[in-house]
Amino acid sequence: MVALAHDFQVFSPKVREDVWLVRHLKNPTGNWNALLLKQLFVNDDAKVIFSIPRAPNNRDDTLCWHYSANGVYSISSGYKLGVSMEDVNSCSRVKGGRGCLSCSMPFESSTHALWGCPGLNKVREMDTDNLERLCIVWWRIWFLRNHLVHSIEKFVVEDIVPWCVEFLDEYKAANDISYALAIYMGLLFATVSGLELVEVESDAQVVVNLINSKSHNYAEVGMIICDIVELLKSMLGSRVSYASREVNVVAHELAKLGLPFYEDRI
Repeated sequence: MVALAHDFQVFSPKVREDVWLVRHLKNPTGNWNALLLKQLFVNDDAKVIFSIPRAPNNRDDTLCWHYSANGVYSISSGYKLGVSMEDVNSCSRVKGGRGCLSCSMPFESSTHALWGCPGLNKVREMDTDNLERLCIVWWRIWFLRNHLVHSIEKFVVEDIVPWCVEFLDEYKAANDISYALAIYMGLLFATVSGLELVEVESDAQVVVNLINSKSHNYAEVGMIICDIVELLKSMLGSRVSYASREVNVVAHELAKLGLPFYEDRI
């Protein structure tokens, strides 16, 4: 059996009748037959089997009982297992099995259940703002789960979504400030270098819109926007425009090349 999850079940389809011993899954050299494993088992089972190291000595196949300390079945261990399964089944309405009930995939991973299932197409097509919130909620839930494992401190479920919304807003604001500072420093460097006519293209559409807007912005990024606008006034004909990241590949590659340098360069 493959020691997977808590029940040691193999979730692959029934294998061929001529392959029922461990030695049938090995090459004459004693190593695992990788090609045969891929043919007979689903990917997750095959990976677990392939990860089992080769025994230093050849041994006969042995039936083991995973629910006892010595691997030998006893009436006592069987009774304890039966009672525990009865307790689980009596308090849970979730059907057993590891397959996806939506698309009938034989093995349902967490990623498949939360994202990959074809039945979630509409979720994957949601707008960017909602998708970002969903990802932050997933991340926060997992963080709090790990915190609960390693600490006795509990968290309030109702606080998760408000925290995620606030975090995302702060993150976007910090990003906007970074983009605005980059534009400001670029324009400042251009004036110091004697460049008179400059066109700055940025994929930060929010920042570009703020720069080109006639209304004053009182957000944290507002002061930087004001400095940019004043610089542009002194550089007649210069402007800041939006360009999507896909058409701004050259600028991104140049930015990467400049990461090792701490001084300004042209």
